[in-house]
Amino acid sequence: MPRVLLLCTLLLILAGSLGAETIESADAKSADTESADAEKPCTEDSKTERFRMGIAVAAELAGEVSCKNFLESIADSPEVLFGVYWEVMLNHLGFGMTSLGKFNRIEDNTEIEWEFDWIGSLDFRYHFTEASFLDPFVEFGIGCAGRVKLPEYSNEHSYSYKDAELLMLSIFFQAGGGIAVRLDRFHAGIKVLYRILNEHVPVTAYELYPLYKLESVFFAGVSF
Repeated sequence: MPRVLLLCTLLLILAGSLGAETIESADAKSADTESADAEKPCTEDSKTERFRMGIAVAAELAGEVSCKNFLESIADSPEVLFGVYWEVMLNHLGFGMTSLGKFNRIEDNTEIEWEFDWIGSLDFRYHFTEASFLDPFVEFGIGCAGRVKLPEYSNEHSYSYKDAELLMLSIFFQAGGGIAVRLDRFHAGIKVLYRILNEHVPVTAYELYPLYKLESVFFAGVSF
C-alpha cells in the first residue's frame, strides 16, 4: 500500500510539471503572436504617406502634349514657372496647394522694368494606390493667376508691396492626371493639366491673364 501511494504521488508530480511546461509554452507562443500582430500595423503605417511637400517646375504648353514641346517650353524661359507645393493625404484622397511664379524683364530704350507673374491653385487629388512604388493619380483644382508691375528700385526711396501695380487677374478651373514614384521618403513625378475655364474675376476691371490651355508640371519632394 505505501508503494502504491508513493507511485501515485510521483505520477501526480510528473503530470503537474508537464502541465506547467505546456502552459508556459502556450503563453510564450501567444505573446509572440501578439507581438507580431502589434508590429505589423506599425510597419504598414511607416510606409503610408500623410504629408508631401516639394518644388515644382511648370511649362505652359501652347500646342500638343509631347516631350519635345515640354523641352522647348523649358528652353523658352518666359513660359516656365517655378514654385512649391504641399499636400495632405488621407488614404487615397489628398488636398493641398501649388504656388508658381516667374519674373519678366522688360527692357526699354532708357530703363528696365520688372513684372511678376503667378499661378496659385487649390488642388484635390485621388491616388489609385497606397504605399506602392508607382503612384498614379487624377487631379482637379481651382486657382487664381495674375501679373503685377514691380516698382523701380531706388536707393533714395523704400518701396513695399503697396507700390506694385496689378495689371492682370483671372480665376480658373483645371483637371488632369499624372504619375509619381515613391522612393522611401522621397517622391518625384510629372502631371499634365487642362484648363477647363479661365475667366475674369467678378466685379473687377483687370485684364484677363492669358493662361494656356495645357500645363505640364515636374515635381519632386519629401514625404512624411
